[in-house]
Amino acid sequence: MTFVLSGCGFGAEGSQKSTETNMETTEAAASEAEQAISDYEKKYTSGEFTAQEYLALSDLYAESGQIKKQRDMLEESYRLFGDEETFNRLQNIAVNLEEEDSLAKAEAERLVQNLTIPEYQNEAVGMLISEDWQKVMMPKLLEGRRNYYLEDIQQDAILYLEVGFDEKGVLTTNAWYVTGGSEVIYLSQSKDMAQLMITGLSQGSYHGAFSSWLCLADAGDVYYENGTFETGVLTGDYTAQVHCGTERVDLFALWNTRGDVEPVTYTGNFDTGGMTALEQPAAAQRQVTSGGNGEENYIVYAYNDDHTKYLFINAGEDAAADSYVFDYRIFGLAEYPEFVMYEPVTAAEAGSTDLDMKVRIYDNNIEYFDGSRWHVLGTVEEFQAADPFTRYASGGWQEAAGESGDDTGTAATGRYADRGTGSVVTESKTNNNSTNKPSNNNNQVTTPSTPAEAPSTTPDNGSNNNGDSGGADTDIGWSEDIM
Repeated sequence: MTFVLSGCGFGAEGSQKSTETNMETTEAAASEAEQAISDYEKKYTSGEFTAQEYLALSDLYAESGQIKKQRDMLEESYRLFGDEETFNRLQNIAVNLEEEDSLAKAEAERLVQNLTIPEYQNEAVGMLISEDWQKVMMPKLLEGRRNYYLEDIQQDAILYLEVGFDEKGVLTTNAWYVTGGSEVIYLSQSKDMAQLMITGLSQGSYHGAFSSWLCLADAGDVYYENGTFETGVLTGDYTAQVHCGTERVDLFALWNTRGDVEPVTYTGNFDTGGMTALEQPAAAQRQVTSGGNGEENYIVYAYNDDHTKYLFINAGEDAAADSYVFDYRIFGLAEYPEFVMYEPVTAAEAGSTDLDMKVRIYDNNIEYFDGSRWHVLGTVEEFQAADPFTRYASGGWQEAAGESGDDTGTAATGRYADRGTGSVVTESKTNNNSTNKPSNNNNQVTTPSTPAEAPSTTPDNGSNNNGDSGGADTDIGWSEDIM
């Protein structure tokens, strides 16, 4: 409990009386809150508790600093009533892991260890893919998310976690490990995607040089990108080493072998406002080789060394290269969250008491011990049938993934669906190829000058540009920054 003291003159009788009055007022208010909590808890145990009473008790828990109890009460209410207001409140609650059970805290601490030791970073991805991680960190709800944080004062570091379901019902985890308030390791994982980025942080915005690995299992794509953020906006030189796969692969296997594939290297440049400084190819010279969302208008933001291949982003029908701002969102990065830190309230401070009661399951019966003998309450099946949470556990309240008819990909990989690779079609190829689909880009400029084609030093291996694997074009080793 925190008391606010006013006055500084110990010899001043008026100041002393004012201090005593403030303390008495604070104590009285705290006593009233504790009584209100006690009254609601008694009614809660009666089994008759409305959605509004759940909200009222959760608010009292929040005011008294019992944030985990607030979240648990709201989760329980949502599972019973499916109330939208309750759901929305849950999305903004961040629980200090010091309040959680030991298993959840241990998982978070193990993640920190794996993130901060480069040799173990593959294990960090493996942790998030495992079912055990989701069962421990998101055990109750079938939609929405849980938010956690863990502070390490000695290391001047904070781990923040978002664990839950995306818009299509796919389990997703975002993790930020911030040290010194200015350096962040960001890890994001879902069924089809894993991403690891290391960069700076300034006033909640990504800032400074960055290095990023991205693996997309849907087609086996691998991106390794380097550049600079200026308060979240991409500026200066940019380099990407990209391998485009041709078939679906296991995500963890792809992540573990991401440094073994052969990439194509692309470079770009962005002005201080985050707009590309590159010339755009003419509509007739554009040919998508992989990725993208199918829309015809897109902006090229990086070329390979001889300007025969490029990276692009679908930017909307009216977007123009000279006004489109490239920021952290094109990489699929989630915004660094704002959250309130707090000191956990102990059980003694919360007025909690432990009941000395023994309960057991014995021969499929639920029994309790009264101090002299065991009493049978009923069978496990009988209690399960009467459980009011069974309805929610069978499928949740919100539309499940795939029910809308669009079950391709996930919302996580959808963040990258606007990006893709293409090739510049020369005049001779244009004249001989009537299948090229022109773009509706209304912001065309002259075709960038293309140097004479250099003799290939690597066999073509029969590439047909269908997946643009890139292995036949270059033999460039991956950077070792965050392997």
